[in-house]
Amino acid sequence: MGKSYWYKQRSRMDWFSQRAVDLGYDHGGVVARGVWLGEFYEGMSRSDERCAGRGSRSWLWTHLAGEELPELEMPGAEYRHEESRSVSGSGSGSGSGGRAGHTHATYGGHGGLGKGNVRVLTPVRATAHPLAGAEKGDLSERLNTSMEIVDLDLKRLLIHPMFSEPQHVKNMKLLLYNYLLDSIEYKQGFHEIMGMIYMQIYDNDENSETKLRTVLKLFTTLMAPLNKVFYEEDNLLNWEQKIFRPMLMGLSPKVFSIIYSGHGKHHNNNLIWIIRWTRLLFIREIASKVDILELWDHLLTVPAAQFPLFMAAFISVMLLSIYDQVVEFSRDKTLDHDDLIEILLLRYKEMNPHIDVVKYCQVAMEATEQFNAGELDKLFGTATKFLEWKYRDSPQILAMHQQSRDMKLGRPDIPPDPNRLRMEEKLKQRVLQRLHR
Repeated sequence: MGKSYWYKQRSRMDWFSQRAVDLGYDHGGVVARGVWLGEFYEGMSRSDERCAGRGSRSWLWTHLAGEELPELEMPGAEYRHEESRSVSGSGSGSGSGGRAGHTHATYGGHGGLGKGNVRVLTPVRATAHPLAGAEKGDLSERLNTSMEIVDLDLKRLLIHPMFSEPQHVKNMKLLLYNYLLDSIEYKQGFHEIMGMIYMQIYDNDENSETKLRTVLKLFTTLMAPLNKVFYEEDNLLNWEQKIFRPMLMGLSPKVFSIIYSGHGKHHNNNLIWIIRWTRLLFIREIASKVDILELWDHLLTVPAAQFPLFMAAFISVMLLSIYDQVVEFSRDKTLDHDDLIEILLLRYKEMNPHIDVVKYCQVAMEATEQFNAGELDKLFGTATKFLEWKYRDSPQILAMHQQSRDMKLGRPDIPPDPNRLRMEEKLKQRVLQRLHR
């Protein structure tokens, strides 16, 4: 694709579309070179609103969303809240005309893997309306309850002043309503993730309806793995035990031994900070909005199947980047594990105010691919290279890391299966009975 392609694809000149033209990218180049090699961010002024302000990702994220977008379903009378009756100020809505109740709609889903092992944001079309043939009363009550919670959450959405304006609140409620139609239970945090995408994509212009559909596409795609793994408690526990723990232990036995100190006593307490880091995609933990947006550029291109692994790897890299402070904490006898939880929950951005997002993501993706291939023995070497870069002026940290390689940690401390314990106890009793005959 030549320059003419990019000129046709952008509605206005911004930093990213200009870089795509200047560097002669095709679609693969946007992701592989622009995002993952960091060429988009070279020469970027961190104070330039074109690079970090509202709408700065409009071209890039719209490009990642692709051209096939979901239709918007207008609320039926039984769900319609007064504020949700219009889209972008136009009482007619979008997609398929006026509705007496609900009609068939198209919903965005998560895509597969595209060229270069990059997620393709291709929507999945529903064959029937989510309410059709189900217990409509139960679903209606669930949806109505969810929308009441949405109303409350949107009133306290503080990530940008724009969300105090009634029109943006209406649009956000309409988008969340459409997402929840697919029999999804609303959970706190959805509105913040939706808001982050909305403030980058939406403009109240002649293309406002298309932009709303783009927001819904990006949100649905991002939430497909995020909601399934990190907003479902059983799945989150499984991820923490079977993915995050072995990932962190493979990368750094030393950091693992500190985070999971106490012989299992405090292990589940780590979920307190893990939940916030994962469910809100680090928007509380990363100090710079420029860095947050760079990270989300990457997250939007991580294949859905690898997303849980990448999240475990990225969190591990974030912990490696404060290796010295984690070790310092472990040496302070006045602090206990609860203090560590509080530090990770509330003070990470103070300990690591400036992160190199591209570097962190590259290391995390390398660890992801190693874990996915079952090459856990290579994780330590990946961490070593990162620490040599991060702590190149601190040989004592590098020496400590090398010494930890032979730490006898065994398997990650995974709570035993209660069914297995019962079976083992029964077997033990049978053996004892036979011995006493």
